[in-house]
Amino acid sequence: MRVQVVDYNKEWKMMYEQEAKAIEHILGDLLVEVHHIGSTSVEGLKAKPIIDIMPVVKKIEEVDGFNLEFEKIGYECMGEFGIKGRRYFRKGKDERTHQVHIFEESNAENIKRHLAVRDYLRVHDDVALEYGKLKETLALTYPNDIEAYCDGKDDFVKKMERDALRWKEQNRKMHRPKAILFDAGDTLIEYIEAEPLEGTKALLEKAHNPDQVTAEEIQTYAIEMGEAFNESREQTGIEYSMRSFQRFLYEMHSISFELDPIQMENIFNQSAFKGMAMEGVLEFLDYLEKQGIRKAILSNSSFSEEAIREELRAYDIDDSRFEFVISTSEYGFRKPNKRIFELALKKLNLKSEEVWYIGNSFKYDVIGAQNAGIYPIWFNKQEKVEVYEPSKVLEIKTYKALIDRLEERRFK
Repeated sequence: MRVQVVDYNKEWKMMYEQEAKAIEHILGDLLVEVHHIGSTSVEGLKAKPIIDIMPVVKKIEEVDGFNLEFEKIGYECMGEFGIKGRRYFRKGKDERTHQVHIFEESNAENIKRHLAVRDYLRVHDDVALEYGKLKETLALTYPNDIEAYCDGKDDFVKKMERDALRWKEQNRKMHRPKAILFDAGDTLIEYIEAEPLEGTKALLEKAHNPDQVTAEEIQTYAIEMGEAFNESREQTGIEYSMRSFQRFLYEMHSISFELDPIQMENIFNQSAFKGMAMEGVLEFLDYLEKQGIRKAILSNSSFSEEAIREELRAYDIDDSRFEFVISTSEYGFRKPNKRIFELALKKLNLKSEEVWYIGNSFKYDVIGAQNAGIYPIWFNKQEKVEVYEPSKVLEIKTYKALIDRLEERRFK
């Protein structure tokens, strides 16, 4: 059998679904469930282009009565083929396209092992990348020797299975949430660039500026103010508001506006920051709505709730999808102080163990959620390094990975 490892192909999912339907038709009431397993079930993972399918049945001995039906759709019936309690079928001979591994529902060990490895790879991008590179190297080294190829990855696979089973056990008691709280910046919104000077210029176009103070002069003073405000904020854990910041800044320079504070925040924001909806977030919000999981926002921000909502809408995120928006500038306490999380729980009327919090900052979001007894999701797209106990924090880099994790919880 020729060994070939290729880039992930989006058609593999469709190929699995088509074949799974054919298998469901054959096994009928004997079938309990069916799973896409193996490397082709992990989005982005390099793999041999062979679809691995794991049907789970009520009685394994009864599968033997369907051998002729499997042969009719192109399969070879191989019996246990080295794994006790399995029924193994393969299609394509030397140009193999599909492999079917059938287990009885009581065979928890083998079922758990296959699903643990799949789920582990789906949420551990670094391991999936390393595994893909190893397979690619081995395929180039042993293109016509499948045994040498398998031997070359045996140690890696065994360690990965151990890690996956340990990870699965650590997360076994993690409850599916009734609500998810979101941070805003770099969680719902991905910022592409920040140019505060441009925001200041936009505001000065609307200003009464008798002394003709330049935007550059204003911005220099604003930076000094910001340093003082931020130092105080870190020391006290109390948030300041952009409204008070702007009021002091412009009155200090004898500049006035015929704008209300929210208009000033929005004008500044629209010119100072460029961004977009975080990749996958709209699909994730759709998923939560279908699952009946509630949503709200808790953001460390000097901007008002109204300004945060306006920014969400600017990036095509419907703010009405969230039950409420808490901006810490309007409540005093800021993350990681547990009081601001307790306020969110009060507004949700839920217990801490019923809520997850997702944010990009380990210091403010993860630690803050833990302080309040809320399960933290660390949205670590920037791949920062922190030391933490894996059983107490879920680290993800994509919303797709979080959907996969929530799907696991549906059946716990």
